[in-house]
Amino acid sequence: MNIIQKGKRQLIILSIIILILSIGFIAGAVVLIVSGAMDIAASKDVLKIVLKMVFGVILFFVGAVGLALGIIMLWTGGSIKAKFGNIAELNTLNGTVNMKKCPKCGSQIAENDDFCGVCGKHLEENIKCPHCGKQTESGKKYCVHCGKKIEK
Repeated sequence: MNIIQKGKRQLIILSIIILILSIGFIAGAVVLIVSGAMDIAASKDVLKIVLKMVFGVILFFVGAVGLALGIIMLWTGGSIKAKFGNIAELNTLNGTVNMKKCPKCGSQIAENDDFCGVCGKHLEENIKCPHCGKQTESGKKYCVHCGKKIEK
């Protein structure tokens, strides 16, 4: 997993945590505001009513800001791609972007490798027949042009 994939996953996880906390804040705010409104009807202690209402409104705004931030972070995390710029160049230096992959097993391979180090597949599409000199598909045991066995 490269730097971009790790950062993308961390951003998405963090945004989900923020969204869950924001929903909890909003639910707590609703409970406080409704409780304060019920206390008004019962004509209880005014200070207690004011504190419930003020803290309820504060929790509601904190939850709303967190909800917006969580949605923006989730959206951003889902759309991150590095095709150019500093991040892509950093990943190229680390050997994770623009590397060749084995067509058989998908493992990363170096530019100058002829065979996959994991599954052993010959990586060139065509090879030159040692007998007739014509191009033959790699992986063939016999040349499709002259019919002679290709030694590997």
